[in-house]
Amino acid sequence: MTAVRLIAIDVDGTLLDSSHRLRPANARALRDAIQQGVEVVLASARSPRALAPVLAACGIANGYAVSYQGALTLEVTEGSAATVREQRIDLPLAQELVARAVTAGGDVNWYSGNRWLTPIVTGRVRREAKIIALRPEVSDLRSLTQGPHKLLILGEPSGDSQRLGALQNPAATVEISKPGYTEIVSQRVSKGQALLHLLADLKIERSAAVAVGDGANDVAMFAVAGHSVAMRNAPHDVRAAASEVTSSNDEDGVAHVIRRLVLS
Repeated sequence: MTAVRLIAIDVDGTLLDSSHRLRPANARALRDAIQQGVEVVLASARSPRALAPVLAACGIANGYAVSYQGALTLEVTEGSAATVREQRIDLPLAQELVARAVTAGGDVNWYSGNRWLTPIVTGRVRREAKIIALRPEVSDLRSLTQGPHKLLILGEPSGDSQRLGALQNPAATVEISKPGYTEIVSQRVSKGQALLHLLADLKIERSAAVAVGDGANDVAMFAVAGHSVAMRNAPHDVRAAASEVTSSNDEDGVAHVIRRLVLS
């Protein structure tokens, strides 16, 4: 295997355990990889604001991060972040999808840059706020003049299939990221595309990149990286798409990958 120069790692369900905490072994492994000159890129559906404390805990003070499933790529420099590349959902399409989501009984969350907007704070929205330790802004989404990077529709898991069908559009990528969570980005967006652009920017061959993840939105990253690793807690189809499977996010799976592939 080619020497690893970059490792792209999903956050929730991969780097963080099932209680959404960074396990000490993972943090140590990431810091050791950075000290050896490996580019560590967190690639998440989270907003930049929700990614910031995870980056800090990992010791990533300078580097790159992928937010909103690839809709926003950031360069991080000593606590500040600058946009490298972005792709928003077109405003008319976003407004149409919001109307459909409300009709389908979903709670709408509109993400734009560092802003998290919602028309009403429901119990499901409060649970999400607790997970990421942030509060949304209450806003009339009809008054917005710029499309979002991502829409998140929260609902009961039993209604996932119905919401998925109601929100399908050829100009958007609509996925169930976990039960009750429907995530929407532009059809032109994926973690794979974001990783491909970053590798070109950094002049790193795909064969020198490793991607680690647990979700359907990580499979596009797997297709770009020279080597891919799925978590044991990932669904069967995600595990099948990876080069190998490591232990779960509750068993320091990321640390095992880094120790064996990067630091050995």
